[in-house]
Amino acid sequence: MDKKIYDDLIRIKQGTDLGTELMAEHDPVFFAALKAFYADGVLGRENSAIPRATKEMVIMVSAAAKRSWDGMRRHMAKALDHGAKPREVLEFLEAASINAGVPVIWRGSQMLAEELKKRRMMFE
Repeated sequence: MDKKIYDDLIRIKQGTDLGTELMAEHDPVFFAALKAFYADGVLGRENSAIPRATKEMVIMVSAAAKRSWDGMRRHMAKALDHGAKPREVLEFLEAASINAGVPVIWRGSQMLAEELKKRRMMFE
């Protein structure tokens, strides 16, 4: 495993898990390509025209459309971590519900309320 590639991806990903560790150790070629795409090409891209919080909200609603509720919550939290305002998150969820369906806004607003409570954040 290339420790620098691993550390760079984990920094951008904001954490690790057993699957990430397994890939890094047992398929370092694929892991390096994944890091180049995920970290260098999308989320960690320097001088990006799109702020990280916005990218996280796009990923959040993409996950929601696929009914990946865990992914939706994870990227909602990352969007807030990177400075998204609660109203922005809510409006992304509202927009996504047009094509992805009403469950997106019901589940999403519940998750947003839970995230705000956990962080002791107010809805602005």
